[in-house]
Amino acid sequence: MTSLKELMDLHGRVAVVTGGAGQLGVPMCEALAEQGANVVVLDMLAESCQQTAVHLRETFGVDAEGLVLDLANESDTKAVCPRVLDRFGRIDILINAAAFTGGSKLEGWITSFDKQTAETWRKVMEVNLIVPFVLTQSCASVLELPC
Repeated sequence: MTSLKELMDLHGRVAVVTGGAGQLGVPMCEALAEQGANVVVLDMLAESCQQTAVHLRETFGVDAEGLVLDLANESDTKAVCPRVLDRFGRIDILINAAAFTGGSKLEGWITSFDKQTAETWRKVMEVNLIVPFVLTQSCASVLELPC
């Protein structure tokens, strides 16, 4: 019988975490790295993204790369899979943790209802709901998802 330790071993695996430098993303990246996964930290905050990747390399001894981009740009989102494959040769785990939240600095998002705009809501829905679909679809063939 396979032990839990063997089942949780992620050595040689590659994980992509959107929002990887955020409140939820960092602990997710750390958990993956602690189990041995190489991690692509994907975030729009350049400094935090790079710092998180360095932290993972230094703390857990894994290969980690910060990939800085704005997921609201669909062509950038679709380019994630080829970029990761070019660098790591595989993608085994995809975690969609990027989202505009209460702490986001998006203009018109964290304000009174009468000052919120439809434009802001469109951007939020794009990143929070549509981006995970586009990214997962673009990576489906390498993730071996049933299509």
